[in-house]
Amino acid sequence: LFTKTLNKGDVFVFPIGLIHFQLNVGKTDALA
Repeated sequence: LFTKTLNKGDVFVFPIGLIHFQLNVGKTDALA
């Protein structure tokens, strides 16, 4: 399991078949 904090403008691509979830750790709404 790995984590990455995304900033505005960042793009994170999930590998196919990888179990993944997104957690909003900031104080603003998450965008997907």
